[in-house]
Amino acid sequence: MIMRITWGKLYAGTWDEFERVYKETLAGKEIKGLKGRWLAQDVNDPDGGFALSLWETQEDMQAYEQSDAYRD
Repeated sequence: MIMRITWGKLYAGTWDEFERVYKETLAGKEIKGLKGRWLAQDVNDPDGGFALSLWETQEDMQAYEQSDAYRD
């Protein structure tokens, strides 16, 4: 298993909107090798957060990152 953790910072006060769009566009999507996906707000910075994804293999993760679905 491979876990990818990405940290990012948003414009002030936009977390709720970002989380809503994330859930609408990414949550529940069937992607080969993807075992789970989570979004977590940083407890020390309400404008920062983490995106975590769990993959069966690194090849599955890389194939997704090269796909049209990822670019969209």
